[in-house]
Amino acid sequence: MRSRFQPTQLFRRCSGSFGLLPDLATLRDRAKNPVAKIIYGFLAMGWRGSAVHWYRHETASLLLAGLATPLVLSVHTIVSFDFAFAIVPGWHATIFPPYFVAGAIYAGFAMVLTLSIPVRKIFGLEDSSPCATWTIWARCCSPPD
Repeated sequence: MRSRFQPTQLFRRCSGSFGLLPDLATLRDRAKNPVAKIIYGFLAMGWRGSAVHWYRHETASLLLAGLATPLVLSVHTIVSFDFAFAIVPGWHATIFPPYFVAGAIYAGFAMVLTLSIPVRKIFGLEDSSPCATWTIWARCCSPPD
């Protein structure tokens, strides 16, 4: 049976790969293997890093972020409604959807920290971002006093 077309899947696929264009172009420019150069060149979609490219990239990124934020909030709210309306003792509460969305935001911060701290250590990037940035991130993940 074929699955139905879902616009949210298409949006997620397009917006996720769009942010990688400058990185894919860098990989294309540094590739030694001709096959890798062709593959990265195809994936970079003609990115050259000109001022026009960067302007369009930033504009599109801002637009996609503005579209993705309500999408994420609505999806998490609907999923939390599924949990809240289930016939499971202790899960019936009208406050559950906001808690679920807040928990997803905390989980996102925590996942970024969990992945980026070891990557910084492994690749020797401790000096790449100031300590104040990590303090702000840690404060976002900790409960208020």
